[in-house]
Amino acid sequence: MKKKAIKTREEIYKFDTKISVIAKKLGTDFGAHSEKKLGEFFIEKGYPSLAGMLQDA
Repeated sequence: MKKKAIKTREEIYKFDTKISVIAKKLGTDFGAHSEKKLGEFFIEKGYPSLAGMLQDA
């Protein structure tokens, strides 16, 4: 019998995820170019994590 994957509401975003993907899923605008990657955005803005970024959004 195969095990089925369980979908949860929690999503994992990697540093190579485009900002546009996250903005669309979360329904917010981060004021960054849509093709910019999450890791580049963190470095540019000085955010330690996605949680820190969302607190400022």
